[in-house]
Amino acid sequence: MENSKPTKTPCCPNIRLTPFDGFVLVDPSEYKSMMGALQYLTFTRPDLAFSVHQLCQFMNPPTTSHLEAAKTKHIEVDYHYVRGCVLCSTLGIKFISSRDNFADIFMKPLPSPHFLVLRSKLLAATALSLREDVKSILRDQQSIAKNKVQMLDVNG
Repeated sequence: MENSKPTKTPCCPNIRLTPFDGFVLVDPSEYKSMMGALQYLTFTRPDLAFSVHQLCQFMNPPTTSHLEAAKTKHIEVDYHYVRGCVLCSTLGIKFISSRDNFADIFMKPLPSPHFLVLRSKLLAATALSLREDVKSILRDQQSIAKNKVQMLDVNG
């Protein structure tokens, strides 16, 4: 990141998109979602407004060329934002082994031992398993029923 160069303008002046570039996207939801995120970003980065609005002109129907341009813009914006935060020391970067990535517990099917290790790191106190909770509830219900029977015998 140290050798990266910020761009002077947020869009390439020699590239002009048209409604007919590329092939129409079968599922435009990714493009529309990206445009929404970029439009939101223009509140704090008005210098991006022109290029974002250029891309937004192709919401219906977006094509593969429009998606490629949007992804490039999205990556450039994200990259330069993160780079700026690192340079200003408002964001630190640390290496995390993929073995210790907590996000895996929410996104991947993990072998039981690895799942339990990650879960133990996320939770302060390990909760009982569902099976144990059910057993304790059944014991409590049996105990309550037994007490009711004993009370009936004493009062009866």
